[in-house]
Order: sequence, then C-alpha cells, then structure tokens
Amino acid sequence: NFWRDATHVRGIWRKTSVEGYRDEVPDWDVLLDLDALAESEDENWVWAGASCLYPSYERCLVGLSRGGADAAVRREFDMETRQFVEGGFELPESKSYLSFRDRDSVFYGPAFAADQMTNSEYPRRVYIWERGTNRADAELVFEGETSDVLVTGLRFWDGDTPYDMVLRLPTFFTREYHLLVDGEAQKIDVPDDAQISGIVDGQLLVELKSDWQRAGRIWNQGALIATSIDAMM
Repeated sequence: NFWRDATHVRGIWRKTSVEGYRDEVPDWDVLLDLDALAESEDENWVWAGASCLYPSYERCLVGLSRGGADAAVRREFDMETRQFVEGGFELPESKSYLSFRDRDSVFYGPAFAADQMTNSEYPRRVYIWERGTNRADAELVFEGETSDVLVTGLRFWDGDTPYDMVLRLPTFFTREYHLLVDGEAQKIDVPDDAQISGIVDGQLLVELKSDWQRAGRIWNQGALIATSIDAMM
C-alpha cells in the first residue's frame, strides 16, 4: 500500500506478506520512499499510483506527479532491485498512459499533442509499444473519436491465457469493449453501460448496470452474467 504520516510526509510505497498483514503491527518492506526520491531529484513529487505486471509482479509502472497535477511522469520500476529501470518504459509528464501487456510490451496511449487527445484531453489512441524500441514506432491498434472521454488498452487473464482488449468510453456513463484478434479490434456485444469484470474458462463476466434483454430473455440490473466470448462477438 501507499502510506503517509508525520514522518513520511510525501509517503512510502510498501509491502508485506499476507501473514504479516494479519499481525497487529505488520513488518512492512519499503519499496520506494517518495520523500527521499524528491530530495535526491530535487522534485516536488506526489504519488500518482502504480500498476504491476501480472502474474509475476516483478515490474511496475509508477506514476509521479509534480505537485499533485493531473499530468504525471511514468517510470518502470524493478521490484527486486528497488530501482527504476534504466532504459525501461518511461513517459514524460503528460496525461498519457502505460499499461503492461507482458514483460516486454505495454499498451501506450499518448496525450502530448491535440490530435492524440479527446476533447477531455485524455488519450484517444491505443498503441502496442515493444521494449527496446522508440515509442514513436509503436503499433497503432485502435483509434477512438475526438468526442470520446478516453480510450485505453488492457489485458485480461483467463488462467494462463491472455486476452487483449481496448476500452472505449464514448461518454462518462457508457463504454465499449473491443477484443484484439490478430491485430484487429472486434467489438464485444454487451450493453453500453455494462462492465466486464473478468474472464473465467472462456466465459466473460459481465456486470449489468441496467436490465439486459437478449435472445428472448431478460437479465435484471445488478446481475453478474457469465457468457461465452464467442457468443458476444
């Protein structure tokens, strides 16, 4: 978790074991001390979250914001060495995003120039960026509309099987999921206010925000539906 107190004003990113967490006073292992980092780099760093590589969690993408701004710097962090990866995935300050696809590739959404962004100033394109290459050479796999709120890439896991998807938000209250198959984006036929929460044994887990009528049957708002991926394409 991320922890702040009077001693750690900017905060520390730390971890403990499941067993340790049950203790009254867990034995915390500090991964990153933001106070020390801000001092060493002479920056007003504020924590902007982290996302880690599944299932090993050996690498993470850490966000650092200057003074708490919406824009943030993104850096790849090695959980074993407790250091930022030299020559790793990194983005300068912006509203761009990075999300691990596998150890050597990420979903990348740039938000540096007006043509890359939605009207909400978030990314509207999804690229796959391979390790060791220039981000300008990343492969474009999806492009949304300027009127969208945002577009982002994500990877779901069904056991050891990965599924790459694009999440498009046309509005704050609606969403589209597109499955990437051989480089092509195929829209998944679920209600535009539903949320896909996972994949188990080839079944999409769909959370309903409103009633859903399909094939002569109605599933009620609030239900969690398991349905074949193939049936939704």
